[in-house]
Amino acid sequence: MYDMRRNRNEGGDDNEYVVNEVAGYTKDNPGFNRSRLVTPLLVTGAVLLFVLFLFGGSRHPPVDKSDYHGKEKNPLVIIDSEWYLIPQSNSKQMHYISGGNGDPLFVLIHGQSRRYQDARHWSAHFDLFDTLGTFCAPDLLGHGESVPGRHDESRVSLFEQAEYLSKLLSGDFAAHRQVVLVARGWGVNVALELGKRIRSTLKAMVFVAPEVDDLVWQSVPNYVITTPLLLVWAMDDPVADFADHHNFVDLFTSVDPYFIEQVAEAGIHKMVANSPENIRVFEFQNQVHDFLDRQGLI
Repeated sequence: MYDMRRNRNEGGDDNEYVVNEVAGYTKDNPGFNRSRLVTPLLVTGAVLLFVLFLFGGSRHPPVDKSDYHGKEKNPLVIIDSEWYLIPQSNSKQMHYISGGNGDPLFVLIHGQSRRYQDARHWSAHFDLFDTLGTFCAPDLLGHGESVPGRHDESRVSLFEQAEYLSKLLSGDFAAHRQVVLVARGWGVNVALELGKRIRSTLKAMVFVAPEVDDLVWQSVPNYVITTPLLLVWAMDDPVADFADHHNFVDLFTSVDPYFIEQVAEAGIHKMVANSPENIRVFEFQNQVHDFLDRQGLI
């Protein structure tokens, strides 16, 4: 351990000592020299103010002041946390959270970020989907508590994700005859690929701020194109370019648009606009409820 007060016996007064070898500290003045901290404190403060200015102010999301007007929610949501051992996958396990009962089955697919995205991204809406039917929120492989998990360096393609997820549905959720895919961001790729594998049970889709790879986009089958779609997008989304909404409106034959002019209000970090479903919670839930009602699914 470094002794901050040690004697200087070499070439100096035996009664003089120093603190961290900084000149000016003597036996008569052993206190802390505050004047020497003025400049670093000012610099540190200036840097912090610059960082706050650079990243757009407060990161706290705005409060959703709207009200939920749909079917009365269950007062208690009981969820299960399970692992599904995927057959013929070299011991891969897909973790998922589920709740509710009956049809439709809502498959809640999160986005791409290993650090921030997993099944719990949808936790603000578990009560809604628990009330309207059954929900399954998986941790895609490489995310959350699945094996491989988010700290594993292995990579799983979106096509493998869709294939493994279809096996999960045909295993633990085989009894369901109505499936609604709810996906956000990069997860829309997995949803579109999954849609190819559940043709007979796919009844509707809800996409939020989708980011679709060209390879997936070029191979969307007709029976997915004709599936009713609720398209949710913030016009001020800094990640998923809102201009791309035309691609979905032009391709899919039955699109219900829910476009929000501004999610990142003044003083709110602009990145929140990429997750309108978790910023405008009740607005989103109302839109989902009414969309499903129009499709005769609830």
